Amino acid sequence: GNLLVVSSYRSVGSYTTESAWLDHGIVGKISTDNGKTWGEEQVIFLGINWEPYILQLRSGELQIYWTNTTNHILPSGNNQSTGTAILRSFDNGYTWTGDITVPYSGQVVAKQATENYDGVQFYTDQMPVAVELQNGMIALALESRLDRNRTYRITMAYSDDNWAEEIPADGEGPADKFTNRFIGTAPYIRQFPSGEVILRYSRLETS
Repeated sequence: GNLLVVSSYRSVGSYTTESAWLDHGIVGKISTDNGKTWGEEQVIFLGINWEPYILQLRSGELQIYWTNTTNHILPSGNNQSTGTAILRSFDNGYTWTGDITVPYSGQVVAKQATENYDGVQFYTDQMPVAVELQNGMIALALESRLDRNRTYRITMAYSDDNWAEEIPADGEGPADKFTNRFIGTAPYIRQFPSGEVILRYSRLETS
């Protein structure tokens, strides 16, 4: 019955510095009176991030999905590598898994390799939105940036075991994935009581 809100914060001034993770993170607040008042702001993650999204499973477990970003300062120029990670709460958002004193301490659940610059492998799968389907499977809608030329696709990832396996730093996944299926950005997904699943995304039409 409580309300939980989370927000990404970041400092434009340090976005492309080695210590950028110190100035970026995710914060949350809880209201126990239907939004009339709110508790203290809680920092629940440190690191460059975008688009945090909350999902509560039928078990009661809360999950925050977000674009997990690593900034690389390379001779060819600065660029970000992304993927999607999660934090979990088993007490209605009061405490979370991970260690906020360790940057990028979330569990990575989706990413795919894209380009290689100056010997560094870049990844994508970002802007996540998740839903627990009626059959218990988690469906995760993602935006995949395939290059620096604004080539974006919509990717779907699935888990029937609540992301039991973490993707390593040099790996890709998950195994159950529908990669780069549609041209588009900024997905959103929902399932209606009828069972129908709707995937919505933005697409720029060009002549």
